[in-house]
Amino acid sequence: MAKVMKSEEIFRRVREVVARALYVDKANIAWESRLGADLAAEWLDLLDLAFRLQQEFKTDTILAKHLFPKMTNEMTDADGRLTETGIELLYESLPGESLAHLGLEPGARMEDLQTVGMLCRYMRSRFPERDDPALADEYRVFGGEG
Repeated sequence: MAKVMKSEEIFRRVREVVARALYVDKANIAWESRLGADLAAEWLDLLDLAFRLQQEFKTDTILAKHLFPKMTNEMTDADGRLTETGIELLYESLPGESLAHLGLEPGARMEDLQTVGMLCRYMRSRFPERDDPALADEYRVFGGEG
């Protein structure tokens, strides 16, 4: 049977995974919590988090490359802020993939964009609610608990 999820369920499950992966109390995890600055996640923690989300949501998609794309020096300015070129290169690195969940805009810092809400938006694009006919047939997941 096809599996669809409500936004609240996705947030609950993402928050639980973040809490386990980063050893943070769930009560301290909010939608706007930044993974690095607020929850002290380092690069290896982000990879572990992506893997745990893959397991939790039973998906074969390699989430690390979608959630935490590889950044190069030419993508940012001297202050580490995204440039127009950087945004174009990110889109080129993930052809056919929507990066709307990242909220990319020139001048933004990737570490500020990597939030619990970003994780939820991405997972939400993979598990639409029943009343979202534009996405409902596109993203169906079979099996799993929820």
